Amino acid sequence: MGIMGFPSEHEITSMMGFVNEEDRTRWEKEKAASDARVESARAGLSARGLASTMAQPAMGIAERSINASLHAARTEEARNTTGKQTKRTSTTFISEEPVSSDEYSPEL
Repeated sequence: MGIMGFPSEHEITSMMGFVNEEDRTRWEKEKAASDARVESARAGLSARGLASTMAQPAMGIAERSINASLHAARTEEARNTTGKQTKRTSTTFISEEPVSSDEYSPEL
């Protein structure tokens, strides 16, 4: 308690939610640690590091695709099934029209 029963300045600031020196020192300490982490991460961003970071998602997709193909092959082998074969049939239509104009006969 402060003078004549009133709360002290520290008590008022803590009751009202104002920032006090303890908060500032804690925040400054956390900011310094965060800045150190950011600087170390920034130093690691060379051209090679950046390229490998950017290639990681594509590599992950390719790895999942290969794993899925291998899993499908293992499953097919375990079931003792083979791929379905389809038979294709093609039909060719030949017209009965003459190829040259000599074959036409005038019919009048």
